Amino acid sequence: MTSYLLELGVEEFPSRFIASTKEQLLGNVKQGLEEAHLTVENATVQATPRRFALRLDGLSQGDASDEEIVRGPSRKAAYDAEGQPTKALQGFLRSKKLSLEDTFIEDNGKEEYVFARVKKDAISIEQVLSRVIPQAVRKISNPRSMRWGGKNLRFLRPIRWIVSLLDSEVLNFELEGICVGRTTNGHRFLGQKNVEIASVESYEETLEDNFVIIDESKRRDMILRGLNRLAREHGGVPYPNDELLEEVINIVEYPTVFMGEVPTEYLTLPQEVVITPMMDHQRYFPVVDEAGTLLPYFLSVRNGDERGLSNVVEGNQKVLIPRLEDAKFFFDQDLKKPLDAYVEALNQLTFHEQLGTMAQKTERLEQLSVSLAKVLGCGGDVEETVARAAHLAKADLVTHMVVEFTELEGTMGRIYAERAGEDTRVARAIEEHYFPRHAGGALPESTAGMVLSIADKIDTIAGLYAIGVTVTGSQDPFGLRRAAIGILEIIREKSLSFDLTEAFRDALLLYVEQQGLVFDYDDVVAKVNDFFRGRLKTRLVENGIRYDVADAVLLTADDDFLRLMQKAEAVDEKVKADAQDALVTSFIRVHSMAQRATADTVEEAALSDEDREIFATLSALHEVDVQLGAHHFVSALDALEALMPAVNAYLDQTMILVDDPALQSARLAILAQFDRRIGEILRPDVIVREQKE
Repeated sequence: MTSYLLELGVEEFPSRFIASTKEQLLGNVKQGLEEAHLTVENATVQATPRRFALRLDGLSQGDASDEEIVRGPSRKAAYDAEGQPTKALQGFLRSKKLSLEDTFIEDNGKEEYVFARVKKDAISIEQVLSRVIPQAVRKISNPRSMRWGGKNLRFLRPIRWIVSLLDSEVLNFELEGICVGRTTNGHRFLGQKNVEIASVESYEETLEDNFVIIDESKRRDMILRGLNRLAREHGGVPYPNDELLEEVINIVEYPTVFMGEVPTEYLTLPQEVVITPMMDHQRYFPVVDEAGTLLPYFLSVRNGDERGLSNVVEGNQKVLIPRLEDAKFFFDQDLKKPLDAYVEALNQLTFHEQLGTMAQKTERLEQLSVSLAKVLGCGGDVEETVARAAHLAKADLVTHMVVEFTELEGTMGRIYAERAGEDTRVARAIEEHYFPRHAGGALPESTAGMVLSIADKIDTIAGLYAIGVTVTGSQDPFGLRRAAIGILEIIREKSLSFDLTEAFRDALLLYVEQQGLVFDYDDVVAKVNDFFRGRLKTRLVENGIRYDVADAVLLTADDDFLRLMQKAEAVDEKVKADAQDALVTSFIRVHSMAQRATADTVEEAALSDEDREIFATLSALHEVDVQLGAHHFVSALDALEALMPAVNAYLDQTMILVDDPALQSARLAILAQFDRRIGEILRPDVIVREQKE
């Protein structure tokens, strides 16, 4: 079994770009191998801050040769009047190294041409890799990639060495003159320089001998074992933070966990005030007891072994204390006045240069959140809570703590609100209105927090779209995708049924009234609606809904996004269960004919005897209406499905487009009655039906 190893030795690579670089390298190589008809049983990329290691196992060539059909001259140009090959045909044969026996004549629909089958010898694995690997590296793109050392290659950090081995032999290739061979480097401080890799199989062991754990899963296990062991020894557990764990894994080559102490005087501060400097600024793991209470310890990971570890512990403790001292000072200063007193300062804080200040955003948020609470039928108590929470929601942005530790926005608002004696429901809503903070993050649990979160995101999206700031491609500097997904996740989780487009209309009107913004109102509403439908389609497909089902549902005239989600699930269930596409086919028959109807009011007097039976079935549509009104879309589809045999029989046996205008109109109106109910759930003509033999 042939194996290949590529190691790109780099200067310290930023941890946040390691995952995307690995993904690009692996994807680029796989694509190149596939195009070259090379197969690989297993392909992986591992990384540390100083190297990316690609390994390909089970490499083999596809067919020994590949065949290509090439077109030569037309038959008229290829043969003379006596049927002998012309110079044009002879030249074609020479260029392809073919004989006349290799050719055949085919008609391409317009004219007969000479064709030939040309066999191409497969290129070797060595040839493929020497071409694919440098191309794959060149195609990697990261923000702020640069040219280094006068080279044309753009990369986030300089590439210092390259290991390229096919089994045990060096596989050379050209990449900006960088030396390619079998020589790597160990850990920057603990390992040796210029280490020879004998073969692909010995690579991992050789690195470990030089204090480099290339396998990320091994580094993760070493870190987790160390964190858990030391925390247990002191009666606690590591504070969970998967994002921090992944970052630490990517900044060390040889991890050693150590524990330091936190002076107990700082434990009188709110936990968030202590934890944030530890995790976000120092990359420390706090230690908590089983109840989640902070203990006077922290855990960290050293990129090295245990030699001199006591000095490392002492140094980290010294670094932490100034950060905690700053946090304590800021917290004490902020508490000198209540949270409400900070609202006035929001007049000096810009939300967006074209959308006014945070104080103006607060005013809009108060109106929009109360309006939304009324629409959702939350009740007077919730409306009062939402109004007060909206008034205070942004106040912590001008406090010392949040100016220094921006990631504590909302959290400090809750803490300061509680310290100021605000209702606990108000305090909780202040923090929750930022939820979810990231993809898959916690959603608001309180009703007031849920309403305020949606209102805040609606205000932001509406304002930015009104001034032409939209999401384009991968560019989303204001996090509009995250905000939209947050709204959709809250709607789904809390089963909120309301007209989202109408809520955006209200938000845009507030901007007009307050800011005097001038924009094409209907155009902005349409763009926001399209944006949300695009986000919803992405989420539906990610959750297993067929893409065509998502399209069919999203084309319905419904701006209640909870109903759209429920419809998509119902239609997807039906379509996947209907192997013969019978129901969709019936719906399409009805829809295509009903397009000709000018109304769905049936003039019974215009009907003939053959229409009486189908006319009688219209009363059964009442059950469909009941189920649609209750948002029971599976039941509504079941009720429609039960009527389809009668509808299909009617279409099979009855001429709809008759010469009598009154009769034709009445028959089309009958079909329009069915189509209107179908159209409330989906556009059936968008569904992709299986091709039946």
